[in-house]
Formats: sequence, structure tokens, C-alpha cells
Amino acid sequence: DGRGRIRRADTGEPRGPILMKLRYSDHTKPVNTEPPKVDILMIQVRDTTHPWVEAAVQSVADQSYPRLGLIEVDNRDRSLSIGAAWNAAVQASEAELVMPMGDDDILTMDLIASLVDQWQYIREHAPNVVHINSMCTILDEDTGQSVHASVQHTGMFLRQFLLDYPFNETLGRNVGLEKIAAMANAQVELGQPLSMGVRHHYGYIFRQHAFMASGRPMRRA
Repeated sequence: DGRGRIRRADTGEPRGPILMKLRYSDHTKPVNTEPPKVDILMIQVRDTTHPWVEAAVQSVADQSYPRLGLIEVDNRDRSLSIGAAWNAAVQASEAELVMPMGDDDILTMDLIASLVDQWQYIREHAPNVVHINSMCTILDEDTGQSVHASVQHTGMFLRQFLLDYPFNETLGRNVGLEKIAAMANAQVELGQPLSMGVRHHYGYIFRQHAFMASGRPMRRA
């Protein structure tokens, strides 16, 4: 039935539930070691030509980070839960780090580079950390206004952690929040950090509109 097939975006193969778009750019810069490969995981619930989807994909292509890919899960028929779609993308990825993203959201061009820089620094001092995130900017679709929010996006994960501890596939919403809460509880039990936040960066632009997966507006700062 074609479920689970993966293809590169530039081939002519039929669409399957999982699309892989490899967008590893050539924006290289001198570094001492090769930076980790990162994949953006995007659940596509709208047509590819939808302006929100085009803006989301373009914001990934415009990232300054040198080793970045995009994996899209075609869920336009809503046959997969959010957790199931993200887990499928995690399994399809071969990157060290992965970050879920909505197909209606936007990234500032420096977000991934900033997160990876912080990730590498934090891991030198806290090698058990498996997750990092930053703050959101809310873009109100009705008014066109944007404002910094006192909430964080789902964030970037060590892919191996999500293979060992997948997203909850039974939830209809708040899948990322549930994962972050579980990590917070584990941190207390282990007595060591698993998740860190970058409080000064608001480069994940969350589009607020009537058709959000969460079904409710985000809290503003």
C-alpha cells in the first residue's frame, strides 16, 4: 500500500506517507571539527503549495547552518497521530540531532546554528543532556503582529534518545509538552540535567491561527 516509503524530493517517484528532502547546504565555514548533522522533522497536513508550507520549507532552506536536512511526513489525510508522525520521521533520519517543526511555522535563519552552538557548549559540561530548546515568537495570523512569548518550542533532540524513548503516539495534542515534562521528571530522579533552554533566542516563529494543532492560542509574555 506504499506506507512508510521514503524518497528524495527531487525524484519522480510517487508520493508516499514519508517524504525526505535533503537540503544540506554549502554554507561552510572554518571549524575545528565537523558539525553534527541536523534534520528538521515536519508533519505536513496542508498541500505543498500552501503559502504557510512554502514559507516553512523556505525558512529551513535559508538556514545558515551548514549540515541541515528536512524530513517531511505526509499526513494530509490525518491518518497518523502527531507522535506517530514524528516517530516515523525520527526513524527515517540519519542525523545526530532532530527538531520537530510545524508546517505552518517559520525559523529565523540563525536558529539552528545558535541551538547547535549552545548544544556543543552544554554537552562539554553536561554530557547527559539530550534536548535543547529556545523561546518562541508568536505571529498572529489575524493581525499580522508578532510578539515574543514566554513559551518554548518542542526543541532539538539527540536522535538516539528519541529512538530509545519515542514520542507518545496516543495523544492528539501537546505531544512535545508531554515529552519535555517526562524529561523534567527524569531529571529530578537522576539528579542530572537532560534538557536545557536558550532563553535569549526567539527564532522559532509560531503562527497563531484558528486551525492550530493545539486548538488554543499560546500564552504571550
